[in-house]
Amino acid sequence: MRRRALIEQLEQLGTGEDGDSAVKFRFWHLSLLLAPAAFVLYWYNTNGATTGHLIFWLFGVSLLALLPLAQFNSDMVEVLARGRSQIVSGLMNAFLSNIPEIAIGFWLLMQVVRHPDLTTSNYAIVHGLLLGSVISNILLTLGLATFAGAWRHGRLRFSQERASGFASMLGLAVVGLALPTLATAFADHGKELLGSYTEEAVSLVVCAILFLSYIAYVLVEYFHVGDRLGVEKAEAAEAAHQQLTAAEEFALKRDAEAKAARAREMAQNGGELKPLSVGMTALALTALVVSIGAIAGVCATLVTVSDRVIVASPALTPLSFGLIVLPVICNFGELLEAVQMALGRRMEAAMDVAAGSSVQVPLFVTPAIVFVGFIFALLTPGLQQFTLVFKPLELVTVGLVVFVYALVNLDGETTWLEGVQLCAFYAMIALTALALPGR
Repeated sequence: MRRRALIEQLEQLGTGEDGDSAVKFRFWHLSLLLAPAAFVLYWYNTNGATTGHLIFWLFGVSLLALLPLAQFNSDMVEVLARGRSQIVSGLMNAFLSNIPEIAIGFWLLMQVVRHPDLTTSNYAIVHGLLLGSVISNILLTLGLATFAGAWRHGRLRFSQERASGFASMLGLAVVGLALPTLATAFADHGKELLGSYTEEAVSLVVCAILFLSYIAYVLVEYFHVGDRLGVEKAEAAEAAHQQLTAAEEFALKRDAEAKAARAREMAQNGGELKPLSVGMTALALTALVVSIGAIAGVCATLVTVSDRVIVASPALTPLSFGLIVLPVICNFGELLEAVQMALGRRMEAAMDVAAGSSVQVPLFVTPAIVFVGFIFALLTPGLQQFTLVFKPLELVTVGLVVFVYALVNLDGETTWLEGVQLCAFYAMIALTALALPGR
């Protein structure tokens, strides 16, 4: 989860560090114009003399349009959580921060309903997206953050307990994702007893268990149900491991004075950290809904082009498109945020961003997509249901990634060399995925 990182950003929003406006303008917001540009290109590519001649331009613009839309969705969630309790803001972040992955998976499955001939390629892309998001967050996001932070500040320390908690949840997720594949591999005789829907049944039950595990994780993470003593121990351990140099103490004192000055200035102006007004909440909700709709629309345009032309080419296969390209697009905001946290010597916050997002994908996003696929198959006779039956190589890769994460981070400290190792591992996976034919 990104609890601590979210709280720090909300404090900045509330203290007016970047201005008094709840919804701040950023230069990259201009790139939101790529979304309507993609629709214009789609119209010209399907009508008139330019029909079929703008495919690669349409693909590139649609893909780039997902970058600002995904980040804008995250910003709207943070704005809505402004000034609210830690539990409310945490729950909003837990259930709304992965909308891009869910939207992409939804439209890929919807495209299968409309064009059953795309079943194999679309399901391969969704499988790659689910596993690729975990791989990207653990290796690329955490690797770059570790390298940037440790190169600038030297050896960085963080809570061993939180790293261990993320490792155990990721281990549970890998086991859950692997069991349906193993079940189908040994189900030749079992199908005679269980019927012809063994894969679908096992996938649905496993997804239900994963989602219940996610609910339990949220209860412990935000409500601390049955874990009061654990929270006290974690705080004591964090205080014991926090060793500050004179320069660091001076930097913290300077930041505290700056924050106090901003607070006094806001107090004089009558401002305080409080929830948005009804009008601003409605505006933020409208912007969130529009961004979700834009993500869905761009995904529909992108899927229509990529499935029929781009991903069918040897240069970009369903495996590489789902495992490498889409996860980088969807998690680009997390990557920037984690690097920023690490550069500010907040390695534990960077860990929350990278590993927390990796936990959410298999425990929340995956069950959501599988349940959507089940509904589509139920309403469409003859449609093959989306299941958790992955290719063995993909599962082995994710298992190795989780093992490497535990090996690197369970000691509670990290160096820039470990960041290089994580990035090198990701580079090898990307090279392999881009070189394979995707079959």
